[in-house]
Amino acid sequence: MTQPQDLRSRELREANVVSQGIERNEGQAIGQVRDGEVVSIGRDSFRCSSGGVIYLIGSGSTAPPGRDARSERLIPPLLPYLADRNDQEYVLKQAVQEKLTQNPTRPLLCFIHGDENQAHDAFLDRLCQVSLPRLLKSLSVGLDVAVKTRHIVWPSGGKHPQQLHERLRTELANAIADDSLASIEYVNQTLADFPGPVVMHTHLNTEDWERPNSKTLLPALIDFWQNWPDLLGGRLVLVCACIGYQREQHWNGFGEWILRPFSTLRRFLKCRRYRKLNGKIRTQLKTLVPTQCTRLTAVVLPELEDLTQSHVQDWARSDDTATFIKRAELEKERLLGEIQRMFEEWEKQTASDKMSMREVGDRLAGFLKQL
Repeated sequence: MTQPQDLRSRELREANVVSQGIERNEGQAIGQVRDGEVVSIGRDSFRCSSGGVIYLIGSGSTAPPGRDARSERLIPPLLPYLADRNDQEYVLKQAVQEKLTQNPTRPLLCFIHGDENQAHDAFLDRLCQVSLPRLLKSLSVGLDVAVKTRHIVWPSGGKHPQQLHERLRTELANAIADDSLASIEYVNQTLADFPGPVVMHTHLNTEDWERPNSKTLLPALIDFWQNWPDLLGGRLVLVCACIGYQREQHWNGFGEWILRPFSTLRRFLKCRRYRKLNGKIRTQLKTLVPTQCTRLTAVVLPELEDLTQSHVQDWARSDDTATFIKRAELEKERLLGEIQRMFEEWEKQTASDKMSMREVGDRLAGFLKQL
């Protein structure tokens, strides 16, 4: 027979596995989703598949006897990463509107780019779980189902566009049809059988442009989706190419050159090489996408950049954060003060008044657990 403590541990593991959506309506519980399906939703708790209940601290709910409220507090994984990114959402909304009205049978190709510390994966999760559902609702599309996501592994081989296309087809067939030999027509039919929107994402870093096929990398990717057959059943398919600009850690003064001259020189040269490559990638995105994408809607979102104190404090005042703060019985002024101190300490350490999304997200998650 399962012991209560073991059952509780199992329930908490389930809560950590599922992805958590966030709704704006005050008083509505945070939905728990697994494999695109809602487990259950309640005002103060939700029921796991094992039959137990996970308590959401605050808003009248109480933790089980003998438990500390902070240790039981379930923080939605995406909540610390919802600061700013309004420019990206605005441009995406325009692109989706254009796709639905002008190219309803074609995929939407979206380029997400920024420094590698801007938490691209968290932004992608935000897009699929928060931004896109809200956007489709505001456009009255009527899609009331979870967004399906599929990761397309970027092929490392392929020196020529034809080879890259074949490798992409193989990876795509694996991800969508679970069959690497599936034809493009079969994959397209499988996409049509999905109940709602589909977001496919692939990821590249600066180092991918050091390979022999770097000059044809973006043109081959665009050409692959340009030649994709028309989507069946009016399916909304969003293809996200996430590009992370890599950078080397800065050397710590002249002492590094004296103690480790050769390794410091290698890092210095690599950093300079990456800066040049990053500049070329940005130029390609500005020039290739508008001129080459003629048979599908394509958009380059504004670059993901560092956040300011104002960005993060606006996050603390947002509806999403306010709902969690009220439920968790936290004080908004205390959270705003912690954010102010966070940026003051950061500026003392780095001489910069801005922080990357990854740094902000990690620190906010810690604050929400400790407050």
